[in-house]
Amino acid sequence: MNEQIQQMFDVATGVMNGIFITSGKPDVAFKKTIELAQGGEKNLLVVGSVHRDCDDGHCVAVLDPDEQLLGQLNGGVGYTEPILKEMVQGRCKAMVFVTCSGRKTHMVSSYLSRKK
Repeated sequence: MNEQIQQMFDVATGVMNGIFITSGKPDVAFKKTIELAQGGEKNLLVVGSVHRDCDDGHCVAVLDPDEQLLGQLNGGVGYTEPILKEMVQGRCKAMVFVTCSGRKTHMVSSYLSRKK
């Protein structure tokens, strides 16, 4: 697996696990931007939702989304793999789509831009 994709998967997993542990709410939708490099060189948009009572959730992590994509992706929306890949194609550097069931995370799909 690509190192960048693995790092994004790890961050998405960490975000979901953090919400499981700290939130007192049964359902939490989230949308956060995490700066991965100082000076804003790499920004990771993390959106999704976690359902504590069911121990499940989903998360989309997008590296350096363009402004339009940043506005389109929202927490709490159940994206499908084909639609998500179509949305991000050519509009970010990379993307991972992660689901969680029984607090075990699985990568459903990933995207890595061919642009350098």
